[in-house]
Amino acid sequence: MTSLIAAITSTLRSQGFEVEVPGAPVVTDDDTVAVAGGDDVTINILANDDLGDALKADVTVNLTTTGLTDSAAAVVDGNNDVTFTPSASPSTQEFTYTVTNAVGTSTAATVTVTVQATPGDELGAQMLALTPRSYWRHADTNGAVLADSSGNGNDGAIFGAPTFGVDPELDEITNLDRAITYVGASYAECPSAAAAVITRSIRWKATATDIANEAWIFHRNTTGNVAGNWAFRYSAGGGGRFFCQQGGSSQVDIDVPAGTFVDGNWYHLWVRMDATGAYVRLNGSLVGSTTAHTIGDGAADLPLVIGLATNGTQFVGTVHEVAEYAAALTDEQMDARAYYDDTGAPGDDGALGETNLPTASNSTTATNDVDARHGARQWCDRRDRAGERQLCRVQRHALECRDQSPEPARGQDHKRLDEGECFGRLPLWARPDAAHADRRPERGERRACLAVPVGWRQRPGHPHL
Repeated sequence: MTSLIAAITSTLRSQGFEVEVPGAPVVTDDDTVAVAGGDDVTINILANDDLGDALKADVTVNLTTTGLTDSAAAVVDGNNDVTFTPSASPSTQEFTYTVTNAVGTSTAATVTVTVQATPGDELGAQMLALTPRSYWRHADTNGAVLADSSGNGNDGAIFGAPTFGVDPELDEITNLDRAITYVGASYAECPSAAAAVITRSIRWKATATDIANEAWIFHRNTTGNVAGNWAFRYSAGGGGRFFCQQGGSSQVDIDVPAGTFVDGNWYHLWVRMDATGAYVRLNGSLVGSTTAHTIGDGAADLPLVIGLATNGTQFVGTVHEVAEYAAALTDEQMDARAYYDDTGAPGDDGALGETNLPTASNSTTATNDVDARHGARQWCDRRDRAGERQLCRVQRHALECRDQSPEPARGQDHKRLDEGECFGRLPLWARPDAAHADRRPERGERRACLAVPVGWRQRPGHPHL
């Protein structure tokens, strides 16, 4: 075809005709998209492609969908967008598309779609995705066994008479497992093997009894000064302490300031111990760390106890889940699974959100309003541990941060558009054709920005801004 066009063009030009041949080369880029399970989504696959001198409507798009599995499907609509039907369960799907311009020049690209868990399974699926050594979901409805959902058979034992089937109060996630309230002399004891590298998680709700008195939420130790002993406890006045023993009577403490814990609120604690030290994250923020403790759990296999101290002090409160990972999870992995109260006000329960918790001394986060239409918080400036500026966005259950550079190049994770004020990639949970979102750029003026795969594009003349 190309040689035929060249021959015709040469003949016409030899006779004095001006000939313009349309059809500059089309350049396609692979796409990576994440969608929630459930409803169909629209993917603008051409958004990051160079169509040459052609318009979106002028090209032909053909799909190859033989790689789709588990009821996933993809079809091209009249706008040359793709309507994608997610798979029945979380998975990674791939399909290819070929773009052909008016003169028959074609090029292809691959779209990789990560189908995430549906809301009802989200918390458990996220915890299990990192392969916990033990996962006590506290979904038990009666009896003396605290079931391990990891598949490793590390069932715990329940003592006393706790209250089963308690509402875990995550308003944004339906069909959740129940929780257990430990009252009176009730507690749980679970098997826990020694590990040099370990990460643990617990989600619980504070009560007035806990705030007024010292109460151990969970610990792993035995009587005496044993290397690797550790515990997390409340202190009077709404503070707390994580302490661990390096050996003998040597104790290392990481303190939570007084007034942190509020009666009736849910909190999510993560503790990581490895050869670099011990780290405590509470509700998506670093509370403190120490490099003095470098032995993890020590060398002894000790029980993990939930709700009871070695001195007999009882924890009176509700526990939703406890997990152990024989790995040093990253801050991002932990924060993506931090579920707690949205505002710090008792009873305002939900997913990842702002609280009145202290922030780490090496991190400063600006707070922006929640966009109700997207379910996500707006971008804000943040400094990472090295002091470098990042651009961060609190999505439903995770804090996403991008390195901020003055002129990001095409194809990077974030993109500065011509206006210089809108940043970011399409949120992982959102539709590519999501409605315009209110946004305050760096100078503070409100803008309406459209979420598209290559970035936030400013919409001029928004009537409501």
